[in-house]
Amino acid sequence: MAAVEGRLMQWWQAALWGALGAALGELADFALILENKKKLPWKIKDGPEKAIYLLMVLTRVTLGIGAAGALTVFGQLAGGLGAFITGLSGPKTIDGLRKQARGSTKASEEAPPERSEA
Repeated sequence: MAAVEGRLMQWWQAALWGALGAALGELADFALILENKKKLPWKIKDGPEKAIYLLMVLTRVTLGIGAAGALTVFGQLAGGLGAFITGLSGPKTIDGLRKQARGSTKASEEAPPERSEA
């Protein structure tokens, strides 16, 4: 069902829904770490320091806010559920793309140099 004219979501409303989605995603990740490791993330051996962990949480929530807000500005989102899901999945999608890019860079670095036929 199409949104009724005049009832479309504003970018800041989408950003708030995106923030909620991203924050709940972070909370789920935090709970998973507690469940599996029985320790706070910054107390795990080789884990990040507390300040770094909190900075990364803030960064991922900001990514969720930005993604939901931007998609709304460009007319790609019209409702709160879409903005919530964008906020929830946006940081994970960007993280996956970053890991893929890092993997393709490593693969090209490990490839043997081409031989020239002379």
